[in-house]
Amino acid sequence: MEEMFNKLKKMDDYEKWKWLIKNQWSGVIVMLDNDDTFITHIDYDGYASFQEYIGWSDGVFVLLDSMGIKCDCV
Repeated sequence: MEEMFNKLKKMDDYEKWKWLIKNQWSGVIVMLDNDDTFITHIDYDGYASFQEYIGWSDGVFVLLDSMGIKCDCV
């Protein structure tokens, strides 16, 4: 899993979102905060941050859910 997150850290934001859409499986989650957005896994302590954060309003949760991306807030 560490290797996967090292690859994610090297991707730009666009590539990370594309990866998320294609690779939704149990445990992968996008964590939202007012000043950070990052990918993590329930069984992994590390994460890969996005360069641009998207916040955590209700609309953001609805949008990500409609795309099949699991998310939660910090």
